[in-house]
Amino acid sequence: METNPFLVQGSKPNIAGDYFIHDVIESKPPDKTLNDWARSTVEAEYLISKLTVENQIVFYPMTGIGTTGIAALKLRRQFLGMEKDVETFGDAKRNISKKQL
Repeated sequence: METNPFLVQGSKPNIAGDYFIHDVIESKPPDKTLNDWARSTVEAEYLISKLTVENQIVFYPMTGIGTTGIAALKLRRQFLGMEKDVETFGDAKRNISKKQL
């Protein structure tokens, strides 16, 4: 029986000959106007693109202001996020909605 190391059901990610994930990702400066903890989507986009295929669900339990959700939707993945702080969760919903327009 074949096992799936990425814990996905259905299609497996196509790493296109690149059989490892780099531990250093060149990023860009994030927009800190929304939150001091904001980060660029570059890192999330890289990891999501390596570990999933289109239409799969990306679950992120510490959504913050929505950076990972924005990256997932940009790459045509579905996104499911959680955030314990109600105000921060509202910020995440607004930020993700803006990026989908």
